[in-house]
Amino acid sequence: SVIVAGGVVALTFVLRSPEEVAVATSPPFAVPATQAVSTTESTSATEAAPTTETTSATAVSATSESPSVIPSATFVSGRASLRLPATWTRMEDPARMVLIPPTAPERRIVVTVQELVPGSTLEQVASELGAAVDARGPDSPIGSLEPARDFGGRVGISYVERPADASTVLWRVLVESDVQVSIGCQFEGPDSSAIDTECDLATQTLEVVPMR
Repeated sequence: SVIVAGGVVALTFVLRSPEEVAVATSPPFAVPATQAVSTTESTSATEAAPTTETTSATAVSATSESPSVIPSATFVSGRASLRLPATWTRMEDPARMVLIPPTAPERRIVVTVQELVPGSTLEQVASELGAAVDARGPDSPIGSLEPARDFGGRVGISYVERPADASTVLWRVLVESDVQVSIGCQFEGPDSSAIDTECDLATQTLEVVPMR
């Protein structure tokens, strides 16, 4: 199996126990947020973090040279990091990153990071994800899986999740340096435009530190 632990990690919301699912999805936007732990943690410290644990850090980008540029923050989990507007904060969750904005409309980005068997490929992960989705049958909240989708020059797996709370999660799964990073862009209502910009930013700024 390509996935080392915990089954198909990309299916974060539905592969947990009923108690964990309740925390994850009902209600999806009501848990108080906390600022990411550190604004000074270095990249080298992040690289040294055990791959079985989740670490976090925030580094606000300098924008004094261009006032029109929105300040950004870097959020780190294991060997993966991505950027979002500096106004976003990270909720307390030891298993994954749950990132939320300060203002309406209600939306969030959920990120899981999973170490893979060395040499794992996007095609292998897509195959396992497809098998997991098919095994859930026609009543599964997971659907519309695309094994190879171009996210603005970055190719990954795409699928849609519709949790019991009536929200929608657009998942993007990327595989780099033997790490599977699943980015879930969750929103209420029928229109994803409320989170499209931040979802694209998270995807395009994702960086994975190679294993030494």
